[in-house]
Amino acid sequence: MSPTVTSEPPHYSNETCNVIFQEILRQIQILLTLLLDLILVSSAPTRHVPQKYHTSILSGHVWVAELIAGHPDCIRCKLGLRKEDFLMLVAEFHDLNHQDSHRVTLEEQITIFLYICVTCLTVRHVGERFQCSRDTISRQVPTTSSYELIIVIRLTTL
Repeated sequence: MSPTVTSEPPHYSNETCNVIFQEILRQIQILLTLLLDLILVSSAPTRHVPQKYHTSILSGHVWVAELIAGHPDCIRCKLGLRKEDFLMLVAEFHDLNHQDSHRVTLEEQITIFLYICVTCLTVRHVGERFQCSRDTISRQVPTTSSYELIIVIRLTTL
């Protein structure tokens, strides 16, 4: 017959049991602290980091220069005028003592106005095209007088 092996649980003294129990409590306390930190961090409002909205390589000024230098049908499609008519319109505005604003050239101001007339896009969409704020774009629309609009009409009917 084979001998029977009986395994009895180890006997620990009360002091050893107390030490083990205290260590388990300490580990539970650490886990609860980490869990609470995780909950607080994940539920805390995140700080909004500002991000540039207008990030295109082509600023409005560069796009206008590209239109003038590019294919003749392109400027007519985008602004409703031939290149010669556009340049004549810019010269007319110069003759009327209009000039560049703080950040927007006269050519760009006229382009913004014509682009809005041709495309009927919102100020937000035009701002995206010209890399300008909505305020800058909206300032370009109401600045035209009746005389200036007559010039535009005269040029578009040529």
